Parts: sequence; C-alpha cells; structure tokens
Amino acid sequence: MKYITDAKEAKQIDNISINEIGIPSLVLMERAALSVVDEIQKKIIGKLKSISKRNDEIKVLVVAGMGNNGADGVAVARMLMHNGIETDIKLVGNIEHASDEMRKQLGIAKKLEISFVTNIEDKEYDIIIDAIFGIGLSREITGGYKEIIEKINESKSYIVSVDISSGVDASSGRILGIAVKSDMTVTFGTLKRGMIMFPGAGFSGEIKVRDIGFPVEAVESVSPKAYTFEQKDINEMMPQRKVRTNKGNYGKVLVIAGCETMCGACYFSAAAAYRAGCGLVRILTAKENLQVLKTKLPEAIIGNFLRR
Repeated sequence: MKYITDAKEAKQIDNISINEIGIPSLVLMERAALSVVDEIQKKIIGKLKSISKRNDEIKVLVVAGMGNNGADGVAVARMLMHNGIETDIKLVGNIEHASDEMRKQLGIAKKLEISFVTNIEDKEYDIIIDAIFGIGLSREITGGYKEIIEKINESKSYIVSVDISSGVDASSGRILGIAVKSDMTVTFGTLKRGMIMFPGAGFSGEIKVRDIGFPVEAVESVSPKAYTFEQKDINEMMPQRKVRTNKGNYGKVLVIAGCETMCGACYFSAAAAYRAGCGLVRILTAKENLQVLKTKLPEAIIGNFLRR
C-alpha cells in the first residue's frame, strides 16, 4: 500500500520524524537531496551523455527559495558539483527570512565556492531545478516569484521540481496563480494529492517517489486518509486457487448490456470480470452483438436477451 498525503499530513510525518522520533532534519535533507541527484543522473544526464555531452559540458541551475525546499535545492547543487557537473544557484526571496536549514546549506555552499547567479540566461542551462516553494505554499504567487517561474517555464531546459512543482497546492492540485511546468518531480516519502489531481497533475511531469527515511511509525501514526494499492497488495487480496477446481468454484457474473449498435460495454464488463478472477461469465445482449462477442471473448456464455 502506498499512502497519498495532503499538505497537513505530510508536515505531520515530517514533524513526528524530527521532533518526536529524533531524526535530525539535516539528515532527512541530505537524503532528499541525494535522491534528487540520483534521479537526475539516471534519467537526464544519461540522455545528455548519449548526445555526446560530458559531465563538464552539462550546466545545471538550481532556483531556490528561502525555506527548507530551497535548502534541499542548495544541497542538490553541492552534490552535483561534487559529481563534476557545473551547477549555479539562483536565490529567490529575502535572505533575512531564510530557514535555519537554508542558512546552514548556504554556508556550506559558499565555503565550497559554488557559483551564485542573479539572472536566468536564455538557453544557458540544460537542467533547471525548481526548489522555490514546497508543500507548505498556500498563497497566490505574485511579483518577483511569478516572474522567475515565468522565466523557468519559458526556458528550453529540462525542469525538475523538488518535492512538488512550485505553485501547485499539495492538497488540492489547485494552481496558486502560476506554477512551474515540470518534466519530472522527485517527491519524498509519499505521493502528494496535488500531484495526481488536476490541474496540478498536468504540472508535475513524471513523478518519482523516494524514500528518505521517514519511519513507518511516523507515517502510520498520521494514518493518511488516501492510499493506493501496489501489485503485491492485490496479490495478497486475491483468494488462492486450488489445483482441483473448476470455473464454477470462482463465482458467476451475469452481464446484461448492449444494444443493436453497441457492444463495447458488455465486452469490457465481461472481460473485466474474468480479469478480476471470476470463473464463469454469462452475457445477455442484442443478437447483433453475438458474433463479435463470441470472437472477442470465446470463454463467455453468450445469449440473446431479445429472444422470443
């Protein structure tokens, strides 16, 4: 089972992990940054190398806000530089409002002489990493933030968002004025509702959910209301089939559907019943559909419900 959290639930998991269980926030941050770097190197840098670009020819820009999402981004920049990939940082917002973690990450980056830039130059970067706003954003984006996001969206770069696309409401998927149009989002711990609900889903690109070390106890204590099943869950839910049985042992379904000109509904319904594990499916439909259904689904028992 995979949980799908809203903004409040995701914050609670984070808070319990740090303040109750005692995992330092910087430890989670380093693991988050490592997961972003891993996805970038696997997915994107491999493709750039396939068109004859070396590591030292790839240019990355991290656009970082002043919160912990921005701190994640600065940590990503440091790790990419460590891996030999030229990376710049563009800060957005008032440095006086930086979180404690952001101040620490900036201090490390400056000691390592990572480059800070003031503008986003057209066509200069192969990859832009969006680390402006995280899941806590609830206000409309305006002013300088809006202008930066417009520049990111207008660029030809491959765009990767950290945890969530800046401007997407993590709980509802609503666009808060404007949002980064990501090619890929690397999110942490759980899928966020805003990524799979429209219009936010249309801004999230390919979604990668990465484990950064949130304890199971923290997630289960929050008990998110939404979840999705994985293949292993379905396998466990399905009843075991014994060797010495027949189709009559696994349930029977009657499908009454279709008309003279339409047989799609009865075909898909019957096929779905078989796919779900039903042993015997009977279809009653218009006589015009009989031959098609016998061809498409020969295992079904098919009859004409208009027979006099």
